[in-house]
Amino acid sequence: MRDDPYAAFAAYPSFAVTPDCRVMAIAEAPPLDRLMGFRVNTFAAGMMLARSGIEAMLAGLTATPAAVADIVAPWPAEQRDDAIRTLVWLQKMGLVVILPPA
Repeated sequence: MRDDPYAAFAAYPSFAVTPDCRVMAIAEAPPLDRLMGFRVNTFAAGMMLARSGIEAMLAGLTATPAAVADIVAPWPAEQRDDAIRTLVWLQKMGLVVILPPA
């Protein structure tokens, strides 16, 4: 019922998030609870991992960059697109940084 955001906005990003992009946590990140308390930050929650998945993802991230493929690997194949969208949301919220492939 909606366009694929990867197709609709393909020309907008500095780079596309691919499995070989790297992600690292931001040490001084705002608290997840505070961010999720604002409806404007969660309007697309149905297209991302559930709260428990977001928390698990954040718990596994460090200041050392890890590949997107490795971060989303624990989730079943049918949830990996949700996991990637979650990573993009986490970057928008200032919790992680997504780096282009090395």
